Amino acid sequence: APSASSSSSSSSSSSSSSSGRKVVAGSGTSTPVPLAAVVEACKGLSLSATLCLNGLFEDEEEWVLSRTAAQHVAALARTTSLAVLTRCHSDAHERRIFRALEAALVFRSGLDRRKVLFCSTREGRIHMVRSMEPDVHIDCDADIIAKIEPHVPNAYLIAHQ
Repeated sequence: APSASSSSSSSSSSSSSSSGRKVVAGSGTSTPVPLAAVVEACKGLSLSATLCLNGLFEDEEEWVLSRTAAQHVAALARTTSLAVLTRCHSDAHERRIFRALEAALVFRSGLDRRKVLFCSTREGRIHMVRSMEPDVHIDCDADIIAKIEPHVPNAYLIAHQ
């Protein structure tokens, strides 16, 4: 059975008290981890992941993904069982987000259209992540990371792209 790592061979006793395995050192809410580091660490591991897209858009009015963010989303879609979450407030916003993902070619990289999820509140995002029970959750919101960290083995705060 594939596993991210052996939890008995952890090298340090710092960080959070999460009982899950760590993919990247430095999870938690204090210092953002580069998204590229999380993407690289997930390669070759059989993991489920959730990623909040809010904070990865260059422009949340036009819902345009930066080229770098699109590359990272595509890499995660190829190497994990990825679901993406976006907080938005209307069906029109949902359509724009789908168009942005299509323009960024992330569906061609393996992101399943059925795993593009939307919610209208931060609390809804927390509930969605907790119910999916991913191995890894990546988010730009420190408050959300703090609330799901006790329930998700690897919760990573990333900087806005």
